[in-house]
Amino acid sequence: MEIPMLLYKGYTTQELYATTWGDASALNAATRVHDCATLGRLRRWVEAVMAYTNATKISVITHSMGVTLGRKLIQGGAVTGDNCNLGASLIPNVDTYVGLAGANYGMCFCEGGNAFVSATCNQKNGFWPGDSCGLNKLNCGEVPLTFPCDPTTVTYSSFLSALNSNSAKEGAYLFSVWSLVDTLTAWGRPSSLIRNSTDYKQYRNYTNMQIKDLTAPDQYNMIVYHTVS
Repeated sequence: MEIPMLLYKGYTTQELYATTWGDASALNAATRVHDCATLGRLRRWVEAVMAYTNATKISVITHSMGVTLGRKLIQGGAVTGDNCNLGASLIPNVDTYVGLAGANYGMCFCEGGNAFVSATCNQKNGFWPGDSCGLNKLNCGEVPLTFPCDPTTVTYSSFLSALNSNSAKEGAYLFSVWSLVDTLTAWGRPSSLIRNSTDYKQYRNYTNMQIKDLTAPDQYNMIVYHTVS
């Protein structure tokens, strides 16, 4: 999100807070999981911001793995695949939740052997998308050609399955954003599309980072006007 643009639009520095869920090094991406240490730290940070600002309503903009981490810390409760409880749901406190280029149903790169080689691909609290859909095997990123294949019946990461089984929206307004260039599909459905989204925005040729860095006006419309352009 472009903070300078928000300041230009009238926001103050007392209203804008940002953090990262890791060390911001792409070299360590393969080690990242949805664990209590990460989720607990991020949850405490959100609670601290709310307490410091005395805000009863907030808007949350998340990117990449931050989408699924953010959804869980807002949902609260027990963390599937780890041993902790994040506390009560923060959903009543969220006006708008924006998920940019998330992998809510896993990443197809993580199917097969990668689920055991890369930590971030693991079947417990990683991005494992499942290895089969009906008669389709290890071709998660392709449009399933062999039937039957119902993506809603696929067995995938335990953490993501529990995350998506929660029918409550993470905010009064919920937006999903992705790009055709960076598209993440899992057995024919967009992995970046959060269930129960109010609306979504699909770009044609933005990379994963450009989805975050070059879409400030659209993000502004989502959190202020609750619409996509």
